[in-house]
Amino acid sequence: MFAAVMAVSLGIMATDAPCDILSAHGTPCVAAHSVVRALFQGYSGPLYQVVRTTDRKSLNISLVPGTGYADAAAQSTFCSAPETTRNAAQSDRKRGVNVNAAVNAMTAHSGAEKKHAEIPWAPGPCCGFENCPDRCDERSPGACPAVPGCVGCASCGTPTHVPPLATCMITRIFDQTSNENHLHVVGQPSGLEPVGTGGRLYGGAPITGTNASADPLTIDGHPVFSAFFEGGMGFRTNTTANIPVDDEAETIYMVTSGKHYNDGCCFDYGNAEIGLWPNTTNNLTYAKGLMECVYFGSGRGVDGPRVMADLEMGIYDGAGPTNKSYTAINATFVTAMVKGDSNNHWSIKWGDAQKGPLHTAFDGPRPGRDVYSPMKKPGGLVLGLGGDTSHS
Repeated sequence: MFAAVMAVSLGIMATDAPCDILSAHGTPCVAAHSVVRALFQGYSGPLYQVVRTTDRKSLNISLVPGTGYADAAAQSTFCSAPETTRNAAQSDRKRGVNVNAAVNAMTAHSGAEKKHAEIPWAPGPCCGFENCPDRCDERSPGACPAVPGCVGCASCGTPTHVPPLATCMITRIFDQTSNENHLHVVGQPSGLEPVGTGGRLYGGAPITGTNASADPLTIDGHPVFSAFFEGGMGFRTNTTANIPVDDEAETIYMVTSGKHYNDGCCFDYGNAEIGLWPNTTNNLTYAKGLMECVYFGSGRGVDGPRVMADLEMGIYDGAGPTNKSYTAINATFVTAMVKGDSNNHWSIKWGDAQKGPLHTAFDGPRPGRDVYSPMKKPGGLVLGLGGDTSHS
């Protein structure tokens, strides 16, 4: 899958990895995540961590020496070990639908080192629509006056979705750059919560990692497993280094399945709020421009999937209403890219990851009459969730 993106779409030698190419052109990767392959030619560290929820044991999955691809055999052996203890919280509830991400990377044009402090998750007050002055899908919701610190558009009733707790799940995806922007199952799970879960979704249900064995693939003859996302699954980090902030320029791309998607909010990868619902850093204002993430899914009046951008309080395919010239994408695997420049300019690009080339779906000003300019990017990272931990 991804070898074709590198060798065919980019037209370069197979010995050059994506982040090597980007660095050579002056836009080094500041975060690079993949569960299938190395994104630097010389990378030899772990790609991701799997946890057996039956006995809470974990294993870091690295590369098969000399190949640059994940050691799927090591995962299969680990995950098929005899079960010793069945976690009572394992769920057989109906699964949702989302998208499986194989490779993600973020590049930046900013050279100064930046670190952002992590704000730990903790239970907080919340309230329903009936007590709040505004609706979050129309404008910044503000806080419920009677409950300080509440996210105005949140409802904390009975969770509508409880994600399945896989026997063997991915709980961490390692950053292959020196910045150590590792993604992990969000939140701080307590001893009372099922292993692999942490934090809460926008509606109150727990977040889990992805089923490590759900989607086996073969890439250039090498067996691997994708990160297969379904409802209620996601990763995040609030402690980052060198991720662009405010209106600084960045480029975000991922290679993902073109056949596994929905129209929900939000399957994102990229720059997002620091913190966790309901205690994100900007939960009293939820201003537009607090995110810049690549999104893949359907919606906005188009029957079929497309690459779009989540800029907080809106998923966009252009500068305004539906981009009617941008039709649905038909490809088994998709290269999805969002380029966020400074000074009120951005673009969306996409390509068939097995054929190339990249197509420009939009190139122009930010949406909403400068509502998204300047941007207010905080510098957190998210994968598989919206900035407020909404999910699909």
